[in-house]
Amino acid sequence: MDGVPFDRNAAVRFGWETVKSRFFFFFGLMILALAGLVALNLTETWLPDSILRFVVILCSNVWGMMFAIGTALIALKICDGQEARVSDLFVEPGVLWAYIVAAVLSGLFVALGIVLLVVPGVIFYLKLLFYPYFIVENYGGAINSMQSSWNLTVDMKWELFKFAFQLVLINLLGALCLGVGLLWTVPLSWLATAHVYRQLAPKAQSPATAV
Repeated sequence: MDGVPFDRNAAVRFGWETVKSRFFFFFGLMILALAGLVALNLTETWLPDSILRFVVILCSNVWGMMFAIGTALIALKICDGQEARVSDLFVEPGVLWAYIVAAVLSGLFVALGIVLLVVPGVIFYLKLLFYPYFIVENYGGAINSMQSSWNLTVDMKWELFKFAFQLVLINLLGALCLGVGLLWTVPLSWLATAHVYRQLAPKAQSPATAV
C-alpha cells in the first residue's frame, strides 16, 4: 500500500467476509427498508392530492434518509468491532437532521457539478463521500461534517474514483443476478465504504457540533 492512502481491496474483502458471516442480519435490514418504502409508496398512490399525500411523501423521504444514516452507523460499528443492532437504524433526531441537511446540500453540489460538464459533479461526490461517518461518529453538524470529509480526501480523487468504480461494478453484477444479488452487494458497499473511512479517519479533523 506504499504511496496509496487506503487499501480499497482490503475494504471490499472486509465487506464480503462480513456480509457472508452476517448475511441474515443484512438481509433483514434490506427487507425492512424495502417494506417501509413500498408501504409508503403504495399509500401515496392510493391517496388523492392532499396535505395527507404530501405528508406520506415526506415520510417516505425521511424513512430513506434515516435508513441511509442508520446503515452508515451500523457499518462503522461493525468496522470498529462493536455490536450492531437493527435498532441502530433509528438514530437520534439531531443526527438525522444533520444528515438531511448535509444530503440536500451535497446533492445540490453534485447536481451543479454535473451540469458543469459532469466531472466536477463526480469530484464533489467523491470529496463528500464520508460526511455521514463524521455525523454519526462525532455528532458533527452538517456543514462541518461536509468540510471534514472534504479535508479528509485531499489529493485522493483518483484513488476514490477507482474505489467508487469498483463498487459500481460489484453492484452491477448484483443487479445482473435478477436483482437478488443486490441483497449482498449493497451491504458490502456500506461496509467497504465505512472501512475506507476508518482507514483514513486518523487524518481527519474533529468537526464542531454546530450545524
